[in-house]
Amino acid sequence: MSFHSKVIADASGKWSITGNFQNNRFTANATLINTSSEFTQPHIRSTSTGSWYSKIDPSCGLSNGMLEMLKPEHILKVEWYNSKDEKVGEGFKVENLPAGNYYAKGFNGKCFTIASSAFLINNEPTFITNNLKIQQPSCGKNNGSITGMIYYSGGSATGIWYDENKKEVPKTNFLDLTSLPPGSYTLAVTTLSGCSRSYGPIILKSTEGPNIDRSSEKIQAANCSKDDGSITGVSATGNGLLSFQWKDKSGNNLAKSADLLNVRSGEYLLEVRDESTCGLITMSFVIPEK
Repeated sequence: MSFHSKVIADASGKWSITGNFQNNRFTANATLINTSSEFTQPHIRSTSTGSWYSKIDPSCGLSNGMLEMLKPEHILKVEWYNSKDEKVGEGFKVENLPAGNYYAKGFNGKCFTIASSAFLINNEPTFITNNLKIQQPSCGKNNGSITGMIYYSGGSATGIWYDENKKEVPKTNFLDLTSLPPGSYTLAVTTLSGCSRSYGPIILKSTEGPNIDRSSEKIQAANCSKDDGSITGVSATGNGLLSFQWKDKSGNNLAKSADLLNVRSGEYLLEVRDESTCGLITMSFVIPEK
């Protein structure tokens, strides 16, 4: 052991010394009122938030993350390692890191302490489509829509819709698009770090409204005033799910299926709706009396 130098601390107790002590243990004593204390054991302290490090997460799958030790104590050298115990850098700050788990060793000469794991997460836009709803335009109108799309980016980001001509499409609410004509629509999301991801294209095509097909209909006449008449074999086409509603001449709701069974003779109305915005189509039928 050899004496290096003597320093005087300032009013707040801070002092510093310059030298290369990486290959030796550096020992310092502070003397006050004839009492000496040694304070050279290396420590990696946590801040008031409970973390010993600050970080910048990598983005877009690149090696552009950063870790920095916030509160080293009696540490002359820092080495950083990944989860495979491979050394990835030195110094209080290490950069150009991919996503993963890391830890740090803080040295005072040959003595060292090891910090708990630090985590870097890859930040890039992720699209969540659980509530995505696509409404095709119909009946020659600009009434298509794309709603319910959301994304997660791990921070601030900007989402912009573009059509097939790379022209920005105005949003009505967050990422919702309404009053759309047929066309191709792509969502581009870009983070503050410049990481960009796209969803789409979503293709909207013009569709027609519902149509009732009577080519295979069978009408069973009713016996006098008995409820034994029926209308079967009627079908319908349209966009998406179809709904049927039979009504009598007075407008009372009857069956909600394609077939109308067990009714008296008389006039009946069938209403059919689909998922387009063309509205319903109606058609009247007559069950004769035997």
